[in-house]
Amino acid sequence: MASQYKTPGVYIQEPDSFPPSIVGVDTAVPCFIGYTQQATDTDKRALTLIPKRIESMAEFVQFYGRGYSQKYYLAAADAEAPANDDAATTSPDMNWGNVSLDGNTSYALMQVGKTVFNLYNSMRLFYANGGGPCYVISCGAFETGDTPTPISADDFEDALGVCESFVGPTMVAIPDAIQLPDKDQFANVTARMLRSCAKTGDRIALLDIWGANTIQPREDWKPKIIDFRNGVASQVPPEMWRFGVAYFPPLVTSVVSPSEIDISNFATDGTNKTTLQAALLGVLSAAYPAPPPASANPGDKPVVNGNDKPPANNGKPAPTPTALTALNAKGQTIYTSYVDKIGTSLAVLPKPADATSVAAGITHKQLTSALTATVPGFQNLLAAVAATQGVLPTSGAIAGVWATNDASRGVWNAPANVGIATMVMPKLPIAGDAQDDLNVPPQGLAINAIRTFQGRGSLIWGARTLDSLSNDWRYIQVRRTMIYVEQSVKQALDAMVFRPNTAQTWVTVVSMIESFLHGLWASGGLMGNSPAQAYNVVAGLGSTMTPDDVLNGVMRVQVTLQMVHPAEFIELTFKQQMLGGA
Repeated sequence: MASQYKTPGVYIQEPDSFPPSIVGVDTAVPCFIGYTQQATDTDKRALTLIPKRIESMAEFVQFYGRGYSQKYYLAAADAEAPANDDAATTSPDMNWGNVSLDGNTSYALMQVGKTVFNLYNSMRLFYANGGGPCYVISCGAFETGDTPTPISADDFEDALGVCESFVGPTMVAIPDAIQLPDKDQFANVTARMLRSCAKTGDRIALLDIWGANTIQPREDWKPKIIDFRNGVASQVPPEMWRFGVAYFPPLVTSVVSPSEIDISNFATDGTNKTTLQAALLGVLSAAYPAPPPASANPGDKPVVNGNDKPPANNGKPAPTPTALTALNAKGQTIYTSYVDKIGTSLAVLPKPADATSVAAGITHKQLTSALTATVPGFQNLLAAVAATQGVLPTSGAIAGVWATNDASRGVWNAPANVGIATMVMPKLPIAGDAQDDLNVPPQGLAINAIRTFQGRGSLIWGARTLDSLSNDWRYIQVRRTMIYVEQSVKQALDAMVFRPNTAQTWVTVVSMIESFLHGLWASGGLMGNSPAQAYNVVAGLGSTMTPDDVLNGVMRVQVTLQMVHPAEFIELTFKQQMLGGA
């Protein structure tokens, strides 16, 4: 309605010439769920089961602390190896294979217990691969005192309920889920993730394969794939599969450095301490052997007892054997100064009684540095421990790869045929024919492989959602691009709610959406030689709405898109031609 002017003068009006614009939403904002060292904000308020947006690894450490300090010990090299199913293994501890300090004698590197908490190192993988803003929901502390918290499906489902209640995440990952005690609990959590993502419609579940972390390189991994598929198919309808993506196998990474491991990571109770000291004594005795015993009378012939054989020790009493008799003076000094101190070091030295006193004792870091510098092969032991902690599920790395892909190439490009930073290799080898059933299974539920190629390294070699039987939602980039368009348009049209349901509003809405889609098409996000081929937006009476819709306050907008699909299979045809032939 025009203004009613009453005072003479000049009045300025600046009507809008263009419709409001649509700003694209973020596409790579994961929500990580798992157990943490702590969960408090800067005011010391609890953050357990409260979503917290963080921007960097430093922020994660500030609010949630660092990783779980796993304990290890050495055992005989024929110690029990882990079975495929942890529940079926009689040993309560995990066998990570053999390790040798000197290249000769081998020991089994045993992990105390089988519980592993993956969230901290998965977050490091996420940021190492280009991750940015994300949300974290802590299920609680991963230990009480020295006792690890049992990993519970109920904790994960409670956290998923919290995650479902707010807008922001575009991915959901639970790296600790593979540590659930059995495949049925894992299937329940996986189903809950898929149902949650399908309900919100704005996020995708990044899934790992239960049991894959315990499979040895020469074992058959197909039963674990079957368990995963059976668990999903039995609980989740196929129309929800499009909201899940799975990757296999787990990753062997260098995200944990040997410098992060110290003597506190070794169990030093009872025989564990003596076994470790004996192993170190063995390498010291080879590096610093004791000199051969000198003759009591140099130059004299040994005394004989009628049978022409010298008596033991030239007639002197035999010395009492000790651990140090095999070492020379330098070796003995190293042993007594450092090896013998194993089990007595402290995280922090006690404060001296006065300013002139020196703190007594040695710290874990000091003892570790001394052993590394003086005991040959001790660095090998630290490296072996670090390597076990670098075996991680895929979800953290994949979230980072997706973030990098979206920032550099756009969400409409497949996040495949790319490497993973800090990955040494996949935990299990996958040959070409072995990927057939992973990528194109007859019953659906595709799983993307991570493979190693000669001369190219290890690459993500798959770009499919679980819904591999659907021509609409088979590919990750199609599902994610559609979510991007849907959520961007939805948020922009929130401002149009309660506007008059008239032709003027319809034209504005159509113009807004067309302008947004034109930018997407120009960037390569939609197929078509022209905008008309790439998209079509319709809204209006007689086309998308009836008079009853208008009377009932319903505005219907129909958007048709021609999505970009990846060139997954490239076929080359070569023919020979006769000289002079057509």
